[in-house]
Amino acid sequence: SALIFGAGNWSVTQQLSMAAVVENVADGNASVDITLVGTSDDSAYTFTTTKTVTVADAAAAPEVIMSPDFSSIQLREDDTPQALSVQLTTVPTSAVRVSFAVVGVSPSNP
Repeated sequence: SALIFGAGNWSVTQQLSMAAVVENVADGNASVDITLVGTSDDSAYTFTTTKTVTVADAAAAPEVIMSPDFSSIQLREDDTPQALSVQLTTVPTSAVRVSFAVVGVSPSNP
């Protein structure tokens, strides 16, 4: 894109529109250099300027959501199953395997 200023619109503000590409990957914020180059036969308006801007990562940090929270699950010895829902908050870059294991058993009332 280019903006053109001349004798008829030299005092009118013009805007450039910029947008970052949506990548749906939580990879953190990025710094991007944007360079503006002004060319004219009027040497007062021949310039190059660079500004560094931050592109904020719109994707949330990857997270696994479990419902109900692990701390609120109570299992009973009567063989009643308890459900645990697992969900990812962002699109993974590769397959995500979620497995579980019983690590230890300790009585709550020794």
